Amino acid sequence: MNMLILNDKQKDYINKISAFILLNIINHVTENVDLVCLLLTCKRLFNFSTVNKYHQLSFKPFEFKGPLLSDKCQEPIKFFTIPFLHLGSFSRMYTNAFSDTMILSNKENIKDKEKIAQIQIIKVSPKIDEKSKKLPETIEKIEFHCTNNVDFKIDPSHLGIDKLTSLKILKSYCIEEKMGTIYCSLPTSLTHLSLHLERIPSPTYFKPLINLVHLFLLILGWPNQPDEMYLEIENLVNLKILKIGMIDSVDSSKIHLSPNLLEYTQHSGAIPNRTTEYFPPTLTILDSFFDENDFTNLSLGTRLPHLTSLSIHTDSVLPMDFIPARLKTLRIFSKYGKVIKGRIPDSVEPLYSNTPISLPRNLEEFSFVSDCNQNISPSVEFIYPPTLISIEFGRISNQEIPSVNEFKYIPSKFTTFNKANVYSIVDGEGFILPLSITKITVKIEFDPLNSEFFIFRLDHLINQTNIDQLVIDITRTNFQVDIRRLDPENNNIGCCITEVIGGWPSMKLSNLSSVTSLDVFRPINIGPLSEKFFPINLKELTFYFWTEKYYKPWILYSTTIES
Repeated sequence: MNMLILNDKQKDYINKISAFILLNIINHVTENVDLVCLLLTCKRLFNFSTVNKYHQLSFKPFEFKGPLLSDKCQEPIKFFTIPFLHLGSFSRMYTNAFSDTMILSNKENIKDKEKIAQIQIIKVSPKIDEKSKKLPETIEKIEFHCTNNVDFKIDPSHLGIDKLTSLKILKSYCIEEKMGTIYCSLPTSLTHLSLHLERIPSPTYFKPLINLVHLFLLILGWPNQPDEMYLEIENLVNLKILKIGMIDSVDSSKIHLSPNLLEYTQHSGAIPNRTTEYFPPTLTILDSFFDENDFTNLSLGTRLPHLTSLSIHTDSVLPMDFIPARLKTLRIFSKYGKVIKGRIPDSVEPLYSNTPISLPRNLEEFSFVSDCNQNISPSVEFIYPPTLISIEFGRISNQEIPSVNEFKYIPSKFTTFNKANVYSIVDGEGFILPLSITKITVKIEFDPLNSEFFIFRLDHLINQTNIDQLVIDITRTNFQVDIRRLDPENNNIGCCITEVIGGWPSMKLSNLSSVTSLDVFRPINIGPLSEKFFPINLKELTFYFWTEKYYKPWILYSTTIES
């Protein structure tokens, strides 16, 4: 019985005996012998020695080092993964056993074994149906995409694209044919074609594509081509939309447009020496770069009677008589902010511009939101029409606000209370709201992770304007305050906050004698409720309201006025 009692050292030796056997076998393998039996032995011994371990596998946690999503979560975030065994030695053994193994015949006719190395091993490929190497003939749309760093070009005839009689849409950044190719190897069934080309193979390259309706071309190396290279698409009578982009400028004499175009867009490089006859008279949408010569030589109003949308990209002064009178949509883009001379036609309805403008008389809604990262206000002068109903401003100062019903304001500074700015749409902030404005919307880009918030001065709206509805459009939720003035002196005001609790703040007169006309009453501010929010001079908490839509309550409170 004592023979059956094993100590821990003996048990450990028995558990490791399979490893000792493997090491002994491997150490005695010195020649290129068949290792299949050895591998099977290794596999058998390995499975035998680890069978019990597989029943004890468990998930091992590890800590994730990073910011916690919640202050309430004190425990580190844990992920669980299963351990794995790296069998690198077994992988090398299998590689040595099979990759360099050649099975030799038992016949003795191969006496010179050194010639074995010169025997060519014939690779037998599986039989492939020739039809499987072709694209299906019923395909209607093909897109080729490749990364920016890969110089990958495709000849359409090599893939059989020219045989796809059902193909309607082709978009490619890599199709290329040899210079001098008279006609493209693309199917005539195409209606939409988008190509990026280094150069145009020949002037008649696109001539067979008589069914094209939409053509987009980005030509990267056109200026380096010979003088006889042209883009001739005047025979494409079905072409309605043409968008063309070039790296450098190309003379207009090298481009012959389709006679029935409805939309023409030119990106990047300029096209100098254009005349009025350059544009087809059927155009309804025109988007192009124009310079001083174009403003002098082109007469869009007489040449393009159907034009309804015009986008002008220019670095020159834009005269308004260049714009057709029947235009509906106008977009103006000026890199250097050149002044527009004259008056925009009254037929314009949507208007987009980054330059100083005079607004059309029939305009009803106007938005001007400048770059929020600018530290100064843009110098812009507007002439507002009497039909304007709603206006939206961003960072802008000392502007004359027109007679509108609704005004939208976007504050641009957010900070903690100690450095907070109290926003008021009054003269001190550069705004004087006319009495015709009854609604104001304040849009706040709120970032609670950085403890940023804003404070809004409500008593200025009550006393200095006719605002009866204040909408605070803040990230993730809206607050709407309906103001009801109960007496001419505004001593009693009713405020109803949509979906939250209302209140009756009291407009108390200030005891200070040095107050300005705007500060006759003790200030009433609206802002988020926070431990860091309450100012030192807080005297009276008028009322507060809470909403489940936002993670913090907001309050209305009253403070004394600093002398």
